[in-house]
Amino acid sequence: MPGKRRKIDEASGKQSLEALFEEIKAVLAIVKPVLAKFDQKEANDVAQALHSIAKLGESFTRLRNASKDEEVVRFIDHLDVEGVSLWNISIFMAKNDDVPKDVFAAGFRLIEAGLDFDPSPEGGRAYQYNLIILNSLFLVLASILELSSKSGIALAAADAELADEVLTNAASYERRLDELPHSVDPSIARDRARATVVYYTSRMEAAWEQNNLDVASYMMKKINDRQIEILLPQDVVDGVVSRILEIGQSLLKRKSGDSTEEERARAAAQSIPWLQRSLAIVDKGPRDAVWLSARRRVILRNLARAYFLSSADHPENLDRADAALTECLTELDQSKDASVQEYQQLRWMCLALCKKRKTSDESFSKALLPLIEDSPLDEDSIKDILLELKSISKSHSAIVTQALQRLVQRTLNHVDGHPVADKVIFALIMHMRTIPDHESCIKSIHAALDDVTASEGYTFDRTSAFAFLTTFWQFGDHNYDRKRWGHAADWYMLGTHPIFEVVADVTGSKCLRKAALARIYDQDYTSAKTLIERCPSRDAPTHYLSFLSAVNQAQTEDAIRAIEMMARAPDFDRKMLLLATSLARDAQDRTLLHAVLVALLDTLKSDGQEDGNQERITLIRCMIRLVLQMMEDPDADLYVTLIAEIVEANYLSRSKLVPLLLSHSRIVASKALKEGKELAFGTDLSWLWRSTYNAAVKGIGVWGDDHVTDMFGIASQARFVHTDVLLAD
Repeated sequence: MPGKRRKIDEASGKQSLEALFEEIKAVLAIVKPVLAKFDQKEANDVAQALHSIAKLGESFTRLRNASKDEEVVRFIDHLDVEGVSLWNISIFMAKNDDVPKDVFAAGFRLIEAGLDFDPSPEGGRAYQYNLIILNSLFLVLASILELSSKSGIALAAADAELADEVLTNAASYERRLDELPHSVDPSIARDRARATVVYYTSRMEAAWEQNNLDVASYMMKKINDRQIEILLPQDVVDGVVSRILEIGQSLLKRKSGDSTEEERARAAAQSIPWLQRSLAIVDKGPRDAVWLSARRRVILRNLARAYFLSSADHPENLDRADAALTECLTELDQSKDASVQEYQQLRWMCLALCKKRKTSDESFSKALLPLIEDSPLDEDSIKDILLELKSISKSHSAIVTQALQRLVQRTLNHVDGHPVADKVIFALIMHMRTIPDHESCIKSIHAALDDVTASEGYTFDRTSAFAFLTTFWQFGDHNYDRKRWGHAADWYMLGTHPIFEVVADVTGSKCLRKAALARIYDQDYTSAKTLIERCPSRDAPTHYLSFLSAVNQAQTEDAIRAIEMMARAPDFDRKMLLLATSLARDAQDRTLLHAVLVALLDTLKSDGQEDGNQERITLIRCMIRLVLQMMEDPDADLYVTLIAEIVEANYLSRSKLVPLLLSHSRIVASKALKEGKELAFGTDLSWLWRSTYNAAVKGIGVWGDDHVTDMFGIASQARFVHTDVLLAD
């Protein structure tokens, strides 16, 4: 910074007013051009120069008040002009956050030095009986008090010590102003109230900046209702309310994140007096003023939140939170600038309050349904709603069902909601599964799928369709495993809804067959028959279901016809015949068992005798087990006759049935040895010779001698083969 700055002897009380005035002019001549083209590189030099001006101005004021020099009039006008100029510069530069904070102090000190009157008590007593001069003194004191208060708070963040000095001076002006008699002139009374309120507000803010909550609270309480009433309708009142509200909000947010519930409750309790005071000030104004209505709603929202959080320590505050929210909603209903966003914010708060108070469905409904009706359909908003619904689904199942149904409709009816429609439908399904009324559950889900079908421009893609079907099958299997056959069938049948046409080629028949099987076990044969008729007639599983239904109803002819058609189906699997054999035997139906065994032996014959056909050997082994079981049965004569009929049909003699398995076992074992594979039949061969031997022993005296001899021969052969396999291993 150009020029050499002169040093000021602050301790010297012998300086003349003129000398001080010249010092001020000299420093101003240097600093003002720099401020006009301010560069941050010179910020430190500018700050020092401004600090010097402030100290010189303070010294001038002190010397002027103690001096009887009438020449002071020559200086004060110039100092006042320069002070106002600096103050205006500071306001302009503050918009860009470039101004050094000392410019506020410098401008204020020069304006203070340029006062027409001595604002001290001694200087003012000479004018207290002159009304004109007294009114002028009022205006001077009010102006300097307001100016010093604003300067102090402007300096608070940058230089707390300097701010305290300025505000201490402001306190002397406030005391002097308070000592003067009250004026009947409304404009003077207004200026007086304005300056006083600005002073207390500045002291309050400065104390808050210094983390002195007690002093800040004291200053806040010094702003009395009479002063506010004089200043209304708006003027500085909005600024005062804003500052009190900001402190209250800061206290309310002071404990958040990882803080405990008790810490948040204490912080909220501290904020309540501030929020209550800001509300009390606003309530002094006209209720029809738009700015007051908007400010009042903000305060009520914060006050409701403070009551809500502090209820952990003060449970009675829940009622106060409810009253504050109700009042805020009433205010919003009557306002001219109400917005959907503001309504939504209040509804979320009402939901939180309802949850904590554990209120009825009706109370939840008043907040929840309008919230859903006005909610944006973006993913984040829908996610928040679904999480909220999940949290209350157990305690308020009915209202959650209603809310989800409406949300499904909204997402389907608006293009913006299509990307999240599947998530909402899935949430509905998961919720409905938890309700005890199964019929209502299925009905609600079916209605939602109907809504999807009826919607324009939206349907499930294959991925979504498979996801829903998998869910239905899981729920169906869950009920099936617990033998809730009817419920299982209902879940399976949801997969046959027309909306899943996109994957019907893969899953349609599967859903029908699973549902039909559940209906059969539920003994609902009429429904089962209807479902089976809807299944593809060329598929073997379809005919197996027909067989199963007929067996359970003791309809032998229908069962035999189903077996014959199943064996001719392109996708026939011989394992189905093994299952059918077991069912026929359990039913003790000779005719049916004969038909099943014939069909089974037909498949063995038609396949030829390829070496190493493990599936074929498995089938033969199962036949052997069945024959052995039949021969040990008390009704063995019936089964022996049946076997005889099969033998007469020239398919396979009973005596060769077991050797056939032995032959194949030897082939497979030999092949496994060559290929270095683990043998699979050792255990079965051991079981075979022991079982046939025991059967022959039991048959002595019961069967014919030739039969017993054959059985002992088979047992002997099986044992020899078993020994060979063990040796080979």
